[in-house]
Amino acid sequence: MEMMRGRPDQHVGVVGLGTGSLAAYAGANRRFSFFEIDPQMVEIAYAFFTYLRRCGSNCTVTIADGRLAIAQAPDGEFDLLIIDAFNSDSIPPHLISLEAVKTYIQS
Repeated sequence: MEMMRGRPDQHVGVVGLGTGSLAAYAGANRRFSFFEIDPQMVEIAYAFFTYLRRCGSNCTVTIADGRLAIAQAPDGEFDLLIIDAFNSDSIPPHLISLEAVKTYIQS
């Protein structure tokens, strides 16, 4: 985040919502698009944590497979991608496959 501080109109894509704590980094020139596959995680983030509520219109949450949602985004849409999705204690393999990484580079 520090390296991007000077860039105008930053768009950060995040795969995996968790509590939504990364929303704390949103601001006037930085917006976040979160992609979460589990609707219950979205409910938990809004019900028990305030990060997303405080972020307001600088953050959106899409219930979808993040890899597929990013693949549908226009090339160059994101200035930074954060892959923070876990299944138990490991990252799902389809999120770090060669095909996925190629998609991320285009986005």
